[in-house]
Formats: sequence, C-alpha cells, structure tokens
Amino acid sequence: MTKRAAPDRDSARDTDALIRAHGKAAYAWVASSLVYFFKGTPITHPPWIATALPFRSPSGRVILLTALHCVDEIEKGPHALGYADGEPTYEDALASTIAGPEGVDVALALLRPGVDRALLDVALDPGLVAASTDAGAAQNQYCIIAGFPYAIMKHEPFVPGIELRRVRSITHGTTIHGIDDRCRLRADWNTAVVQDIEPEGGRQLGLSPGQRIELPAPQGISGGALWRFTGQTPTDVLWVPQKRAHLIGIPTAFLPESRIELCESVAVWGDWFREKIAAL
Repeated sequence: MTKRAAPDRDSARDTDALIRAHGKAAYAWVASSLVYFFKGTPITHPPWIATALPFRSPSGRVILLTALHCVDEIEKGPHALGYADGEPTYEDALASTIAGPEGVDVALALLRPGVDRALLDVALDPGLVAASTDAGAAQNQYCIIAGFPYAIMKHEPFVPGIELRRVRSITHGTTIHGIDDRCRLRADWNTAVVQDIEPEGGRQLGLSPGQRIELPAPQGISGGALWRFTGQTPTDVLWVPQKRAHLIGIPTAFLPESRIELCESVAVWGDWFREKIAAL
C-alpha cells in the first residue's frame, strides 16, 4: 500500500503534475522495495504485521531497516518474512538486531544467511537514505508513505505473499505538517484514491480503481518508508524512480484523533544508519 504526500498547499499544482508524469513508476518501485514480518507461521493467520526496508551493505549482506518496536515484538516468538513480489515466506528469518540511537524508534535487523541471499535482488542502495540535514520536502518534490496495513488483509483465508500483494497502491495527495517535539515528521493519513488493484483482490475487498476511500488503520506500516521524490530536470533523458528518491522517514506511530502518521526523521537516525551499515 502506498500513500503520497504533497509537501505543502502552495505547491499542490506542481505536485499533481509530478504524480501524473511519474507516479505510476514511483508507486511500483516503492512497493517492490518493501518486505514484511508477521508473527506466527506461513499457515496461520497473523495477528500482527510490520514492514521493513532491505538495504545492501558494502560487504554484500542484506540488512533490514525498520522500527525498533517492531523487531522487539518479532523477537518474542515464531515469525516469518516475505516481500511484495515474491510468494515464498521465510520462517524465523531474524538473526539479531541493532537498536537505533537512544530514544529513536528505528533498528537494523540482521537475517539468517539463506534469507539474506534471497533478498539480494530487492535490496536497496544505502545511498538512497537522505542526508541528515535534508529531511524536508520542497517545491518540485512529493512524498510517498509505504507499508503493509493489516486492515486490508483481515479477510479469510489468509495466504501470505498473495493477499499482501492484492492492493498494489492506494494514493492520496496530502500534506506533511512539520515535526513534533521529538523531531518526528507529521504526515496526513486520511482518505485515498485506489490507483491499481488486481480484479480478484478488488472483488474480495470491495475496491475498484479510482474509488475514494477512507484509509484503513495504519497498523502494519510501522517500519515502512517515507520517500521523497524529485521531479524531472532538464538534464534527464528518462525519469527513473531510484535516481530521484530519498528516504526521509520511517513510520512508527499514529495519532487517530488527527489522522496523523508520525515518522522518525532521517535527521535523527541517518548518521547512525550510515555508520552501522558501513561496518556490516
């Protein structure tokens, strides 16, 4: 599931133009870069789910960036891992974790060797993480929040790796409302337009392309991504998402009264991330 976020109201027209020109490519790329954890085994209906981002370290290992509260929960018992474009799931995939800076809800998850190798093709370049001093969004830029919300997959029967792919993107132009007192980015999480959905999944969920819906509870997107994209420049021959993307936040908490998703800003974990992954 993906949700786009415009940086401010004054640039809404520019943002809409960027979405029309590049949105489909950006959504597809963002979705392909996500992995998910759930508690239980591949044949049980998960009572809990979380999202993570795979990165390739300089030594060729795959390291997941996610929320600390997610890996704390995963470590409590049996779990499995899967990814958006792959049907296999991997039981007890987590080997160890590295907690983020004190008071920041981020962590790195290290995987068992077999799982590590399986994710090499979807792993991201650490250079996609924005500089710690560059966490905002300006004119000619737009943002996408991405993750796997549990609410869209509660129906039975649950088939891991298949159910999770049925809703490929739900999008909505919105606003990032600055930061809170912990430097977390505040992003709207309210209504959305269904952009692309497989017919079978649409029938089961009662959704169709172009339909405006209220976004479901975001439980499950924790550990996912807040990406910022820059529009095409005069020097571009072809707009490529991964050449215009920067990761600026990790979704970690939700304020239901104001429908705001809080994202840990790269300003507080970016330097820690670069130091740790360089040594792995």
